[in-house]
Amino acid sequence: MDRRSLLKIATVGAVALGSNSIASARDKTSDIKASGRNVSISSIITAGMSDDDAISLAIKKVTASSGGVVINDLERALEIKNRQVFEINRSSLQGISSSAGVDKIGIIGHFVLTGGGGFDFIGCQYIHVDVLINGGDGNSITDTAIRMESGCVGASFKIIGNLYQGTLFGTFGKYNSKTSNGVQSVDDSKISAFSCGRAFYISGTTGFGTISTVWEEYPKGSSVITKSSDVTIGVYENFVPDQNSGCLVIEDCGSVTFGSLATGAWGQPQVKVSRTQTMAIGNHLSVLGNKDKNNDDVFALDIDAAIVSIGNSRLEKLGSGFRIGGGGTLNIANVTANFVNQLAYLGYAFDDKRKKQSAFFNAASVTVYRPNSSNCLKDKDLIFISDSVDVGCLVIENIKVIGMNFTRKDSASRIINSQSSSGNLSIAIG
Repeated sequence: MDRRSLLKIATVGAVALGSNSIASARDKTSDIKASGRNVSISSIITAGMSDDDAISLAIKKVTASSGGVVINDLERALEIKNRQVFEINRSSLQGISSSAGVDKIGIIGHFVLTGGGGFDFIGCQYIHVDVLINGGDGNSITDTAIRMESGCVGASFKIIGNLYQGTLFGTFGKYNSKTSNGVQSVDDSKISAFSCGRAFYISGTTGFGTISTVWEEYPKGSSVITKSSDVTIGVYENFVPDQNSGCLVIEDCGSVTFGSLATGAWGQPQVKVSRTQTMAIGNHLSVLGNKDKNNDDVFALDIDAAIVSIGNSRLEKLGSGFRIGGGGTLNIANVTANFVNQLAYLGYAFDDKRKKQSAFFNAASVTVYRPNSSNCLKDKDLIFISDSVDVGCLVIENIKVIGMNFTRKDSASRIINSQSSSGNLSIAIG
C-alpha cells in the first residue's frame, strides 16, 4: 500500500475544526439571549425559593411551550442538587420554526453541581447548552452534568467544567430502562474539563455527529466512546500528569474520527482502541513520559481487534509508540519519533493474553531519532514481534533510524526483532 493510499485512508472524514465552529456556538447563544423564547431565573426566583425549585419552575415553563432556553442571569452560580429534566414529546415540535432562537431548548449559565445533580435532556430537538460547571460535594465519575437520551436530535453545547468529579457530557443509550439512540446530529460543540472526573461518555448511538474540540487537564478517569458509530471529534487534547489515569477509551464502535489527537504525558496506554471497525486520525501527537517515570505500559496507542489509520504521527520522549494485537491493524502515512523507547510492539494488546495473536502494521514513511537511549529505563528493540504472532505483517516502505541505542552501553537491541516463526507472518522493508 503506497503513502498516498495510506494518507487517504487516514484522513477521510477527518476534520480541521477550530475557532469558526466555537464562534458559531457563541453567536447562537447571543441570538437566543436576544430572543423572546427564554426564561430568566431572575424573573421567577423569590425569597426563600431554593435554586433547584427555581430551575425546575423555569424548565416547566419552557417545556410547556415546546421550546425555550433557561438562562441563569443572576450574578452567582445556582447550586443544583437534583436531576433537572427537560423532556418534550417530539410530536409537539411539529411545525415549529427552525430559525435561530425560536425552537431551541436548553440551558445557559453558571452552576455548582452537588450530590449528583445535573441536567437531563430526554427526547428533545434543537438543544442548546452553554454552561460553566463547578463541582460541589458528593459527585462521582458516574454522575453526569449534561445528559442527552431517548432520541435527542440536533444538539450544540459548550461545557466548561472545573473541579467537577463527574462526567461533563454523557449519552448512554438507555434511560429509565428504555434503550434508544441517546443523541444524534451533534454539532458546534466544545468541552473543556479542568481537574474533572472526565470530559465525556458516549455510548449506544449512531449518527452521533461532531464535537469540535475537547480539552482535558488532570482528568481523574477515562473519557469513553463505546458501542457507537459516526462519532467525530475535530480536536482532542489532554494533559495527564499521573501514570495510571486519563486513558482515552474507544471500544466496540463502528466509525470514530479525530481530526487531531494529542495526548500525554501519561496514561497506560494513552489511547486504547478495541473491537472497532475503523478509527481515523488526521494528525497525531503523543508525549510519552520522562526519564524518571517512564515504564513498560506508557504506549501512545493500544490497538486490539481494531483498524486504525493515521495521516501523520509524531512521538516524543521516552515511552513507546504502538502496541498491536488481537487482529489489530495500524496504517500510517508518516511517523516521526524522537527519543522513544520503542516504536511498535506486535503481540499482546493491553488486556488480551490469548496465546495466538494476529497483528498488522503498515507504514509509508518512518523516521526515528535516537531511540532506546540510556535515558529510557528498559533496553527495547525498536520494532518487536512477539512469538505469539501467528498471522500478520510488518510493511514499511521507507525507514530511517538515527542514533539507535544512543549513549546506552552493551545494548543488544535491534531495529527489528521478530520472535515469530510463523509462515503466515510477512515482513517487507522498502
